[in-house]
Amino acid sequence: MMLIALLFILTAFCFYVLFMRAFFPKRVQKMKDNHQARIIRRRAAVIDHNSMAGKMMQLLESIDIIHTSNNRDTLNSRYLFSKELLAELSGKREAKVYHSIMAGALEKYQLNYYDKTLTPEQKYFISNPDDEKEFGDFYIKEISRCFSENSQRHQEAIDKMIQPKAIIKRHLKIAQMLKETLEDIEGIEPSDVRDQAIRQLNEIAPKVQSEIEKIN
Repeated sequence: MMLIALLFILTAFCFYVLFMRAFFPKRVQKMKDNHQARIIRRRAAVIDHNSMAGKMMQLLESIDIIHTSNNRDTLNSRYLFSKELLAELSGKREAKVYHSIMAGALEKYQLNYYDKTLTPEQKYFISNPDDEKEFGDFYIKEISRCFSENSQRHQEAIDKMIQPKAIIKRHLKIAQMLKETLEDIEGIEPSDVRDQAIRQLNEIAPKVQSEIEKIN
């Protein structure tokens, strides 16, 4: 009986398919299109998942570079790149899968960079990609650090120099770095951190100029 019932169901289904194709071809085509669209959406979701995880990894790496590099050009390029990543991630932050993907990205980062410890900044910005003001403040602190480290390196070289021309060249280099750093910071949205950094750099400028004038 069971076999007969299955055969009956199968026969009825075949007649239904033939009937639909014969009398309702547009409806059949629409069903096919909807099915195909569902497949595409599923595939897109997988691609989006992988893309999001990749962008999170890139963000973690870029924040680490911003935090450790003492090359101004590197900091600037990574800052701009990170802003693009943050903008993309910000639009997906409300997705249900965001936090699970984020957890996977953090775990993968720690596996890939086992000799590094995740910084509070990395954890914060991957969780809060829409906090543009805080990211701007983070960049200001790091570009200021970059200037400080490089000016200190030049000052240590100056302390060992005898030739006036070489000393002036180093002081001029510090002055140029100072000017460029101020320009970088002034391009960021206003904040207390920005204002304080500008004040501190402006206090350094007369001292650098004074050192140049002493030798001239």
